[in-house]
Amino acid sequence: MDVSAQIFILTITLVYVLIFAVLVFIEQFGIFTNFTKLIARAYRGFNTATLKGVFIGLLWAAFDGFITASIIFFIINLIS
Repeated sequence: MDVSAQIFILTITLVYVLIFAVLVFIEQFGIFTNFTKLIARAYRGFNTATLKGVFIGLLWAAFDGFITASIIFFIINLIS
């Protein structure tokens, strides 16, 4: 894997984590509660009520971002 692939994958992963963190923060104000419940069904252990649950959700978001970025990078390399 070259450096550009690593930077691309790391950037997408960090974007996923940041979006997830903002979503959890906004959920504390009662916005997007149904959406976070939907995410909790997919991300095992995610819970906005505890810090441990939020950390588990952030790990899931990082994993999800890594897999998504890897697939996108693979498809881009196939096309180009």
